[in-house]
Amino acid sequence: MTASTKCPQCGSSMAAGSTICLNCGYVAQDHSQDDPQGQIETTFIQNTSALPPGTLLHNRYVIKCVLGQGGFGITYEGTDRTLNQRVAIKEYFPKSFAERHTSISKTVQASSTGSLAPYQKGMSSFLREARNLAMFSGEDSFVHVSNFFEENGTAYIVMEYVDGVTVEEFIRRNGPVTFDQCMTYIIPVMNALGKVHERRLIHRDVSPSNIMILRDNRVKLLDFGAAREVTPDHQTMSVIVRPNYAPIEQYSPHRVQGPYTDVYALCATIYTMLTGRVPTNCIARVSSREPMAPPSAYGAVITPVQEEVLMQGLALQPEDRIQTMAELRDRFTMPYARPQKASGPAGGNAAFRSGRGHAMPGKSSENAAFRSNRGNAISPGQPPSRNDMDPDSSENKSGLRNPVVLLIILIDILLLAGIIWAASTHFSGRNTGVDPAMPHVSRQLAFSEMVLQDFSGTWSGSGASG
Repeated sequence: MTASTKCPQCGSSMAAGSTICLNCGYVAQDHSQDDPQGQIETTFIQNTSALPPGTLLHNRYVIKCVLGQGGFGITYEGTDRTLNQRVAIKEYFPKSFAERHTSISKTVQASSTGSLAPYQKGMSSFLREARNLAMFSGEDSFVHVSNFFEENGTAYIVMEYVDGVTVEEFIRRNGPVTFDQCMTYIIPVMNALGKVHERRLIHRDVSPSNIMILRDNRVKLLDFGAAREVTPDHQTMSVIVRPNYAPIEQYSPHRVQGPYTDVYALCATIYTMLTGRVPTNCIARVSSREPMAPPSAYGAVITPVQEEVLMQGLALQPEDRIQTMAELRDRFTMPYARPQKASGPAGGNAAFRSGRGHAMPGKSSENAAFRSNRGNAISPGQPPSRNDMDPDSSENKSGLRNPVVLLIILIDILLLAGIIWAASTHFSGRNTGVDPAMPHVSRQLAFSEMVLQDFSGTWSGSGASG
């Protein structure tokens, strides 16, 4: 059996037995069942909904091939003839209510009279995506938009061409990653989404397929087609969901959405990166009333504290969830969230329990070692006891009842009394019974030793009798 491995349209390699060129959209018809020899006769026909290679747009951009096609658009690789640069061109093409036959015309039109209104509304949203992306063109973690325009009855966005793979494809090829590896890619995305939220926008479509890892390990946040502005009057939002990654509030047009909506989706993405599995759909979680299995249940390399933060980001109800990207980033990156080797006794109280029962860093000079076995609470140290915090506690006062301490205090008092007594007898000329040749200090010491012997005997007697 033979199979074509090259697309005759663009020359790109195709997997053996593949029936579609992922590069340009040409489709191979398999006629092997009609061939008594069992050989595949491969015939390529053009994807009639996509623009053919060589198409000129805006008198500047030349279509080279199809990069991908989704529910609302087709993305092409192209060339900017003015700047002689490789670009990506996204075309608005909602395949559920639009049509075009490129053998006849390049024009896109609504597939029916009833589809005209949603088609036009969708195109307005598409152009809004272009304007939203253009606001962040100077930021490294966003795809830079260089132009957008209307033509052929539809709209186009011209963007920088990024060479890499999506997180979805990366995990499919390489398998799950450790938490630290995950953070290498995700922290820039958290920062990017934080900037989006500062502009009162929410992305609403964060997922492994919308985060791209470039060849130099930088990341780009893709696809702002579902992004919406958060308004004070909490206006109704269209229901756009990506199953397994969208939170519960996105399933209703009337529920308030905010930065915490993107927090859920990003934590769901992290869950996939750590486990290689998609998280349980939030609708299924509500109906089953069973908690979602944590990443550690699938062998993920993550500490209990990190896992606790992640699962709070995946809380079903928005009010129970981590609220902002800054909070999520800080909780993930604080020292107590990472395992460390113990370098000695903790210098002070290492952690306090605060807020919703999550360990918060205290004023510790060192972090104690984490317990590594799963299922045990992980804490950099123990909460301060009452005696540590209360200097007047009974245990801290117990030193006053120590016999040795009492004895030392009594000796000091008696020494002072002996000095005073020796001085007074010297000036008064009294006969003390002590050798006159003995210095006054010797008199004091002799007197103190005598008292000490008497006190020791008294103490030993009382101890023996007790």
